[in-house]
Amino acid sequence: MLQFLGDEEANVMHEEGTQKVQEALRAEAYMRQGHCHWPCDRDCRPMSASHLQRLALHPGTPSKQLIETYPPYDDKDHLQYYGFPVSKEWVYEFAPTCTPIYEHDDVFLILNRVVSYLQDVVGSDQIDYQAVKVDGEVPPNTTVYEGVTGVKYICIISMCAFYKESWQRRPTVAQVRKLEQIIGRKPSWWTDLESIECYQ
Repeated sequence: MLQFLGDEEANVMHEEGTQKVQEALRAEAYMRQGHCHWPCDRDCRPMSASHLQRLALHPGTPSKQLIETYPPYDDKDHLQYYGFPVSKEWVYEFAPTCTPIYEHDDVFLILNRVVSYLQDVVGSDQIDYQAVKVDGEVPPNTTVYEGVTGVKYICIISMCAFYKESWQRRPTVAQVRKLEQIIGRKPSWWTDLESIECYQ
C-alpha cells in the first residue's frame, strides 16, 4: 500500500530544506571572510582571494545532494510525479541511441527500452515513464494522447513520485541535471492520470 507524506512529515521536509539553505548561506558568508568553511577551534589558514574567486566561478555540485522540490498543491486522490514531458518524435529520435531499431512503431514499447537505458546512464532505478493529466497549457514539443475513454493525457519520463517510499529515494541534483542535458528540458510536477484506488 502506498504511504503518503502527512502534513507533519511534509512540514518537516520543508523545514529541513530551509535549514540546509540557511547553513549554506552561513558557510558562504564565513568563507567570504577568508576562513576555510565553518567556525572551528582549529587554526585554519585563510583562503586566498583567487581561491574564493575560483569557487564562485566554478561551484561544485555535491553528487549526493538530493533535490528539494515539492508539488505545487496537495492531491490525496492521485500520485504526483516529478519528470519531463516528451514527444513521440523525441522517443523515435532517441531510441537508436540505446536500442536496435524495432520492426514496429509502438512508442510505449520503445519507451520501455529507453527508460532502462536512462536508468543505467543516470544511475537511478526510479526512472520510469508515466501517463499524466493535461493540466492547463501543454508544453511545446509534447505529444497529447487520447485514451479509450476520450481522456487526453501526455507522457513523461519520471524521476520520482511524492509518496514516502519513492520520496526517500528521490534523485540527486546531479542526476536531475544529467537527465536535463539528455532530454533537453527541465522537469516539473505532474498529476497521475489514474486515481490512487487503481493501485490499491
